[in-house]
Amino acid sequence: YLTHGMSWSADYVVVLDADDANADVTGWVTLRNNSGIGFAGAGLQLVAGNVNIVSGPPADDYLYEAQMRTRYARAEAPAEPQFVEQGMFEYHLYSLQRPTDLADREQKQIELLSAAPVPVDKKYRLEGNSYWYYSEQSGPFENLPVDVWIELKNAEEFGLGIPMPAGVVRVYKADSSGNQQFLGEDAIEHTPREERIKLRLGQAFDVVADRRQTDFEILTSTMWETAWEVRIRNHKGVPVIVELREPMGGDWEVVSASQEWSKDSAYLLLFKVSVRPEEETVITYRVRSGY
Repeated sequence: YLTHGMSWSADYVVVLDADDANADVTGWVTLRNNSGIGFAGAGLQLVAGNVNIVSGPPADDYLYEAQMRTRYARAEAPAEPQFVEQGMFEYHLYSLQRPTDLADREQKQIELLSAAPVPVDKKYRLEGNSYWYYSEQSGPFENLPVDVWIELKNAEEFGLGIPMPAGVVRVYKADSSGNQQFLGEDAIEHTPREERIKLRLGQAFDVVADRRQTDFEILTSTMWETAWEVRIRNHKGVPVIVELREPMGGDWEVVSASQEWSKDSAYLLLFKVSVRPEEETVITYRVRSGY
């Protein structure tokens, strides 16, 4: 039978090293028991996946379901309590390899996974808007935010390789005194083995950008050209590469550009802009687009 009032969620902690090149990754499950009854020496199995529910409480209560079957606890617990994962239908089942207690109205955490070191890619991204290319824009766009992302791979070779349930990932880094400082957080969806995890942590303090439209020309009733200048300044003491990501609509082609570019997808123009310390890089390009 199904019982209500029991739930679980996943949370992850990522601790970056001094160079932002590697990280320690730890995953936790948080159990919540509001069912009105406590469980002693229970076998715990967690089902991760989006389960369709026809009736009952709101569907959000069923995104994660904690199944607990009471049994007698052994006198001694295993030396290394941990979850064992297995596929089940289109979901994933995580079985705790020891009995556990969960009192009524209690919330507790149990470690799900741990890995170190895990390679990390750090990226800077400047995002555009597709509607900028359809009409004449007045004035420059100044002090545009440059987002900071990190990416890592859920791979067995790095000590991970377990399907990771959806949850919140919080990222930390030690300061010069050794104290862990919070850098940002992001949510991930259910992530299978060997897939990449992409986390947007915030905006860069020392990397800034301006842009302005330098020309807009109507060619026909369904086609026009627009020219842009983007200035990216780096006030950091190290060089950075900024991904300038320009979303496009309809049919489009690059007429000219001051730097190499790529068509990252059908509707995305991508520049990878290198900016030296305490310098500015200027990118200019012209796009013809229409329907």
